[in-house]
Amino acid sequence: MDGEVLAARDGLAALLRAVPGLTVVDNPVEGAPQTPAALVAYEGRGTLETLGASVSTGRFRVTLLVASADRGQAYDDLYELVSASGDSGIEAATAADPTWGGSVDYGHLESVGNVGPRRAGGASYVGADFHFRYIRRARVD
Repeated sequence: MDGEVLAARDGLAALLRAVPGLTVVDNPVEGAPQTPAALVAYEGRGTLETLGASVSTGRFRVTLLVASADRGQAYDDLYELVSASGDSGIEAATAADPTWGGSVDYGHLESVGNVGPRRAGGASYVGADFHFRYIRRARVD
């Protein structure tokens, strides 16, 4: 990954850390993370040439994992974090700064999906995938 991707990942992760109680994992882990956890994964990038400028686009998947001894409570906690409204959700935290701390020109949540049971690190969770996209113009020095 080049510096642009690392900066975008770090900017997105910093916004996620503003969600109360959320553990943000921005590098692959082998064990089970403390939950609720947001696992940030780079999915890829593209480029777009326009008149006089080069634009880079990128994608991140943030997998939200929630665990509880009570499966119903785990789903309730998950739904609170995926809710489009409310101050304690992932969408609100990331919409607070669409430049992701100045690391991108514009970043946003595209979709939330794949909601349901998950296994990771030998543990059972309920989870959801958040798909983020960013745009960044090439910097001219």
